[in-house]
Amino acid sequence: MLADLLEKQIDKVGKEHVVHIVTDNGANFKAAGRLLMERIPHLFWTPCAAHCLDLLLEDIGKIKEFHTCINMAQKIGDLVRPAVTRFATSFLTLASLHKNRSGLRNLVVSDEWHATSFSTTQEGRRVENIILSMPFWNKVELCLRASQPLLVALRIADGDETPAAPEIMAAMDVAKAAIKDSLQRKPDLLKEVLKYYDNRWENQMEQQLYGAALYLNPSKFFALKEKDRRQAGRLRIMFNQVMWKMVTDDEEQNKISK
Repeated sequence: MLADLLEKQIDKVGKEHVVHIVTDNGANFKAAGRLLMERIPHLFWTPCAAHCLDLLLEDIGKIKEFHTCINMAQKIGDLVRPAVTRFATSFLTLASLHKNRSGLRNLVVSDEWHATSFSTTQEGRRVENIILSMPFWNKVELCLRASQPLLVALRIADGDETPAAPEIMAAMDVAKAAIKDSLQRKPDLLKEVLKYYDNRWENQMEQQLYGAALYLNPSKFFALKEKDRRQAGRLRIMFNQVMWKMVTDDEEQNKISK
């Protein structure tokens, strides 16, 4: 049983030294993680944040308006190096295309382009029409509004430079606010994006542990406290809940709380 195998590895380290385990989002790992939290009262389990974000980007990429745009972009070609995660690659490709759109437009109207045999093929004409299509570029911009804030969070979750736990909750809050702001004139599209956001992030990730980590991150917490005291209070509650789970002695709890 998967939970037994994971518990054996925890025992090798020592249960008292293990606070948090992370797995991918497979149903078997979810079941094992929840079972381990029952067996080891102080333990926290969460699905991998990077994997969660990758699946969220996959969900968003399946939205009809975005899916059509991504398929059109793939006909132009992959102009970026492979991303860390495969579903993020589609949105990074769109960002690269958007960055180079002027050059691409100049290319397909140039004599050099029309001198190539590819330009006269059905595929070449299709690529040219896509690049010269304003509706296509408008759709690219919508895709970027929905995806870029999440890609920033993904870099934090998947990076090695700094620990992700104290940063990721703030990054996801910023991402959600940015998406709401950038898609406010597309309410139906915004509703669909936020539905996937809530399903993948709000409903699947363990918020208490990340909230406690953010509460203990002075570089983020004090600025947040000045801006949003209600959220700061919510983070303090999360910290208390984590502490009560990890520390059972009342006297130690009081010392930590002070």
